[in-house]
Amino acid sequence: MSLQDWQNNRWIKKHRTSKSEIDALLKKIEVNEIQLEIKEISPDWRLAFAYNNILTIGSIALKVSGYRISVGRGHHEKTIDSLKFTLDTDNITRIVIHEIRKKRNYAEYDAVGTISEQDVAEATKIASELKYDLKHWLKENHPEYLE
Repeated sequence: MSLQDWQNNRWIKKHRTSKSEIDALLKKIEVNEIQLEIKEISPDWRLAFAYNNILTIGSIALKVSGYRISVGRGHHEKTIDSLKFTLDTDNITRIVIHEIRKKRNYAEYDAVGTISEQDVAEATKIASELKYDLKHWLKENHPEYLE
């Protein structure tokens, strides 16, 4: 499988991004990182901030690669899985991110108070590692988005 195969399956669409679009998404990550540090915010919401950063990183990498996820069912899963093609994220990390996604969905839609500080720490660590990978990838392959 490749991003071209994904496009052929209509899971992604061609997309022309801009520096301003990428700057806005990088700013979103920074704002979420600030929210993550506020211990008075519930673990449920702090996990959601970390998870949103993971999705935003996936979205940035796809957009810089010339694509965006097609709107519809499973778009979060596809964004996570696309990290394989863009940032070369390993399978174990993607499995853990999918587990974070499930926990976040449960906390968001079914039951409050189900997220632990350990869950938040794990999601925050992965988001931070992916941000590092993204910055390195952009620097090596698309420096025009970091200037």
